[in-house]
Amino acid sequence: MTWLLSPTAPAVAQQATELGLGAVATSSDPVVVVAGGYGAFRLSDRGRIAALLGIGVAEGAFAWRGEAVGHFLVSPGQRHGWGVYLAGGLAVAGTPATRGYIMLGLG
Repeated sequence: MTWLLSPTAPAVAQQATELGLGAVATSSDPVVVVAGGYGAFRLSDRGRIAALLGIGVAEGAFAWRGEAVGHFLVSPGQRHGWGVYLAGGLAVAGTPATRGYIMLGLG
């Protein structure tokens, strides 16, 4: 399970591009907690692709995580506040052991 906290602000008008800071905590073994840069691009009213690259810790050691995710926006007309989305993508984490993940999410 992955949690992503990312209050983003649009970089250009009409929220075509979003840039911000994000944090991810996983419930995998080992638990990985990272923070880093987040970017997303709207492909359509309901779709966007996003990427996060972050550094943090896993079992007290240095860790990193990169991910690429597609989002299906449930409320695409909402321009302020939090919005609901479905997500799916791939991630790789460099912890004491490097691992790949398939991601599915609801945010």
